[in-house]
Amino acid sequence: MDKKPLLRPTLDIVFKLLLGHPDATEALIDILNLVLCPEEPITFVSILNPQIPKRNVTDKGVILDILAETSDKRLINIEMQMLFHKGLAKRALHYGATAYSKQLKQGQPYTELKPTVVIFLLAQCLPNMLPNNFSLEHGFCQLTEGDVVFPEFYDQLKFIFLEIPKGARLWRERQLPENMVKLGQWLAYLDNPASPDLETIIMSNKTLKETHTRLQTLSGDKLARDLAWQREKDEHLAATLAEESRAEGRAEGKAEGRAEGKAEIIRKLLASPIGKSMTDYEIADLAGVSVEMVAGLRQA
Repeated sequence: MDKKPLLRPTLDIVFKLLLGHPDATEALIDILNLVLCPEEPITFVSILNPQIPKRNVTDKGVILDILAETSDKRLINIEMQMLFHKGLAKRALHYGATAYSKQLKQGQPYTELKPTVVIFLLAQCLPNMLPNNFSLEHGFCQLTEGDVVFPEFYDQLKFIFLEIPKGARLWRERQLPENMVKLGQWLAYLDNPASPDLETIIMSNKTLKETHTRLQTLSGDKLARDLAWQREKDEHLAATLAEESRAEGRAEGKAEGRAEGKAEIIRKLLASPIGKSMTDYEIADLAGVSVEMVAGLRQA
């Protein structure tokens, strides 16, 4: 029987199936150690939301990110972000704040709150990033000069954005420093697991080889392929909407025709699984229209 083409790990549903399963923790540990570079290597992770969608990704309740707790008592929220939109930073802040605040049970002291890290793996590159920098990190710091009063702010909530295409390109071009080469290999794998450049790397890296075997198994599974196809179709629709918005910003005239065409794309997106999982604000940012317009089309 012919082998099925490999599913794309940059599809969020495929990423969740590939690395969000308890059997995939070794790969997750490897990636987290390379991204976070902790003083003491992470040796254990517990995936707190291992639930995998069984039939479709339409429902808002379907969770496609990975929430994990590490051996050094950090909470890690990892998401594969397929498309860039203007609300991405606030979305990351919302994810981090939610994960951080939900830790405490009634009666627990604030001192038991654990550091939380939000990692976005980006299938598209960010605007305004330097051409040879694929990693962006944000956190909190003291703005007032003088001795640091609350050092906890520095590590309690962090945000890391990794551009997969750029990291993969820099690895292929051998432009990465030695301490980032292995991370570059992982990003190159996520970008294109079928690349001939990776054949030797996969065979020599036990964890990557096991991940590749898992991806091959998923790629031959009909349900996994159906889920991926559904998600890829919705991603294409959202990408079309984003391109319409960019084209509108580059050209003048034909405003009425463009507006109606954009409205039709928004209607299709709202009817799709990915659109149903997005807020009106996220779709408005993606399309470059008002929130009121999106809300009106959703209610129509």
